[in-house]
Amino acid sequence: FTVGNGALEVSWEFSDGETIIFNMTGRIGTGWIGIGLNSSPRMSGSDVMMAYVTNAMDIALVDGYSPGTSRPQVDSQNDLTVISSSFDNDVIFVSFRRPLVTGGARDRDIYDGASWYIVWAYGHTYGTYNNLQRHNSEGAKSVTFSTTSGSGG
Repeated sequence: FTVGNGALEVSWEFSDGETIIFNMTGRIGTGWIGIGLNSSPRMSGSDVMMAYVTNAMDIALVDGYSPGTSRPQVDSQNDLTVISSSFDNDVIFVSFRRPLVTGGARDRDIYDGASWYIVWAYGHTYGTYNNLQRHNSEGAKSVTFSTTSGSGG
């Protein structure tokens, strides 16, 4: 799916029955992009996956959770593995793998027929994780994951 007048694009595919691959593209310049899985269309309680531009103009990926409406907390159990990432021509791109079931207390399991809201947001601050500021745009989209169809977004 694409939101924010094309500023953020999110897609996913199921690869081996045990993992999901997410692709996020942000056409926002330097900044951060993120999604969260939640049972409601709100940030609070979300299982968060964020990518941001570092001071070195690289991409960092954060596995987190949102206890409220401030910057998400970093999850003590990182379940995200970067496949590829880039920051080129003001476009942030990251492709990463995540287990469908992580066993993490704050993570949302993904299974065939799982219905979650994908909460999305992006912002224009960058550097270090602690420097990231409030989003410039945000929203939510209801999705039902289908492991048999192979991909979505």
